[in-house]
Amino acid sequence: MIESIDVILCTYNSNKPYFEKCLKSIKQEIPLERLIVVDKSSKDGTLDIIRRHFPDSLIIQSGAGLAETRKIGIDNVKTEYFAFVDDDIELCPNWFSTLMQNTDSKVGAIHGTAYPICMPRESASYKWLLWGEGWSKKRGRKNIMDVDESNLSKKIRGYTHNTIVLTKTVRDWKPPRNVQAYEDWLIQKHIVGKGYIWRILRNLRVNHFAPIENDILKEHFKKIRWNSAGARITGFNNWEDVLGEDIKVMFKSFKASVDFRDPRIMLYVLRMVSNYTRGYLKWDESNVLKR
Repeated sequence: MIESIDVILCTYNSNKPYFEKCLKSIKQEIPLERLIVVDKSSKDGTLDIIRRHFPDSLIIQSGAGLAETRKIGIDNVKTEYFAFVDDDIELCPNWFSTLMQNTDSKVGAIHGTAYPICMPRESASYKWLLWGEGWSKKRGRKNIMDVDESNLSKKIRGYTHNTIVLTKTVRDWKPPRNVQAYEDWLIQKHIVGKGYIWRILRNLRVNHFAPIENDILKEHFKKIRWNSAGARITGFNNWEDVLGEDIKVMFKSFKASVDFRDPRIMLYVLRMVSNYTRGYLKWDESNVLKR
């Protein structure tokens, strides 16, 4: 019986309209031992808000990349299990109990699905999301996905945005320097490499405040380039993988456009693909995400 856990929260100018929802959900849904905040010199009042909600939190300043930032948090964990919660995630009711009920001695990490909630319902991005969900169900997608040594090579990516981790599986993880994205893939490989399972509960949805329309569409594509750079740096994929996936995604977007009778979907996905490819090719300039 786990009575309490530490939570690692990485912040960088995180004081957005939804940030307090993130903090309140941590307080409501997690039996918290201690909040460990690793902050990248925020200048927007982020730490003031955290101190208001969690006056006993441990706050550490660091200018390191995201992978090293997560490691700093891990080094300060004192509980058997801990959680990573991102600064744009609102945990759902019964989040902690649901994950722990689906955890056993073979599971090294477990998380739910981050579901974007800021998409306008008539937008191309939202229709693309809906079509993708329907496509996955038709292919018999499992509600519980386990990644282990038998299927790690299929590059089923785990995430660290709402994730409970068995602490002993990552104590000796040593991240490379300057990794800003896809650090979760490195953590996943490390845990699975020790013989543990990385478990994904696809039906457990947490809110992901990632608006991607109108005036901030440019920021969305910037983040795609950033993620693509991280995928290349961490070795998640190679150039052949990128080209192959681009072709598959564009074919799917054509089908989605036909099904919804909305050509905007294909244009939206084309912009996604082009930005992902650009980030991969120009990884050195896309590896930094400014806020």
